[in-house]
Amino acid sequence: MESTPGKLYFGKSLLVPSVQELAKQHLTIIPDRYVRPDQETPVISTGASVPVIDLQKLISEDSMDSELQELHSAC
Repeated sequence: MESTPGKLYFGKSLLVPSVQELAKQHLTIIPDRYVRPDQETPVISTGASVPVIDLQKLISEDSMDSELQELHSAC
C-alpha cells in the first residue's frame, strides 16, 4: 500500500488479546510479548513504610510540632 499526499501508512497492527481477555485467563506468568528484557526487575523493599499524616493533629496545639515534623520528613 502506498502513501498518499497527506496520509501516512504505518503498516499493520498486531492482533493481540485485550487486557480483559488476558484477565479472564488467570495467567500465572506474564506473556513474553509484555516482558521488556532490556529493563531490570525492580527491587521492592519491604522495610519502607508510608508515613501517615493526621491533619487533625496539625491543628492541635499539643501535637502540631510532632505532626509537622512527620510531614516534613515525608516530603
